Amino acid sequence: MFPALPLTSAQVKRSDPQTVKLWEALPGRHRGETVLVSPELMNELNIAQNVIDVVKDNLVHGTGNQKTDYMLSRGQSYHHAVAARHLRDVDFRGDDGAIVKSGQAARGGTCGEQSALAMAYLSNMDLTRPVYTYAVENHPDHQLNVIGDLREPRRAVVVDPWPIFARAHLADNAALRPDINRLLDVHLPGSDPKIELDELADVKLVDEKRIAHINQQKQIPTYHQVLENPGSVRLEGQTHGIRNAGVRYQNRENAAEVLENIADRAVYERQAMAMQQARRYFPEGDDS
Repeated sequence: MFPALPLTSAQVKRSDPQTVKLWEALPGRHRGETVLVSPELMNELNIAQNVIDVVKDNLVHGTGNQKTDYMLSRGQSYHHAVAARHLRDVDFRGDDGAIVKSGQAARGGTCGEQSALAMAYLSNMDLTRPVYTYAVENHPDHQLNVIGDLREPRRAVVVDPWPIFARAHLADNAALRPDINRLLDVHLPGSDPKIELDELADVKLVDEKRIAHINQQKQIPTYHQVLENPGSVRLEGQTHGIRNAGVRYQNRENAAEVLENIADRAVYERQAMAMQQARRYFPEGDDS
């Protein structure tokens, strides 16, 4: 459970001074395991992680329905996600790229905006395998992207920016399991991008005054009102999307190329502290 995250445990302190090894820091049984992958699959894993990081950087206010981001942003993560949905339905209505542009304009969103933005970036890359967007089997309101064929889970790469510590991984280690029967979108190699990156870069950011106005119109509770009445919003505490954080991927042809489940120490400690604060106000049932 995420609320038990240590801030200064001996295990965490053994990590590199600038990073935290998530398999040591996260609660649960995480066993060390090295998975050897082909150079091609290693490249896709690295691309997936880069896209996850870019999406996180673009949607700067955090994930709209994560407890820690709500606490850290003093409610702005939620308010910007609300604004993103409004922009999608009003400003970008009828636009094929509406959900991507609205998330970009509002600099916020939840898994819908995050997965769409990740798909937009992935569709602009020279990938040799299809990219799919699926609903999640064990979390029906969630969606994520997969590079490759889910029928080969040891070769299918999961791209999901939504968890707090989002890490690229193969589908056979997914805690949030893509539902192969609930395909939402697909991009085939060689086909046109979902949106050109130049077009995405031209999306104008919405100012804070309008964000506030949208939320007032929709009677969204303020940060302080939510703390007084936590049941007025639905927030979650999904720390990661992997079953075993101890899995590391290594290029079978280049032993120096490794992808591990790590986090920046400052980010980890900030998130851990925010979850401790969140425990005072929100139930723990959705934390994992």
